Amino acid sequence: MEKAEVLNKFFASVFSSKGSNHAGQVTQGKGRDWENAEPPTEGEHQVREYLRNMKVHKSMGPDEVHPLVLRELADEVAKPLSIIFEEVLAIMEQILLETMLRHMENKEAIGDSQHGFTKGKLCLTNLVPFYDGVTTLVDKGRVTDAIYLDLCKVFDTVLHNILISKLERWMDHLMD
Repeated sequence: MEKAEVLNKFFASVFSSKGSNHAGQVTQGKGRDWENAEPPTEGEHQVREYLRNMKVHKSMGPDEVHPLVLRELADEVAKPLSIIFEEVLAIMEQILLETMLRHMENKEAIGDSQHGFTKGKLCLTNLVPFYDGVTTLVDKGRVTDAIYLDLCKVFDTVLHNILISKLERWMDHLMD
């Protein structure tokens, strides 16, 4: 509790109340909704390990907190930081998705025949042009073959522990 109060006093001393009604909450120790929040998943452990392994010879960041302070308070700040990070990532995920889709549309990286995972199109909407194409060929007396592939179950064959391991390595790489 003593470490938390020291950290709270420091943040209160550098906190700018311009445009914010939360200044009073910070200085009075209120607004600790994270204490009652759902416990984070693996993120809390990763944040704690990252903080414990911080290089203390580096300079302070824009928050003006020395890396040594963060390393010493790793156990106390890992949970609230991981909750903040998870919330930010949830917002960023949607922003990144929209940005990538807009880029792919602008650069015409997705062909007109792609219907799944494309805004305004579904796998089912792909049946109409397919049906039109097949009936046109049949009307002309052409031999028509069709091969159906059901990829719905393809991800059921992925070993989830391998996928999770790869995602963890990717996240560790991002944290470095």
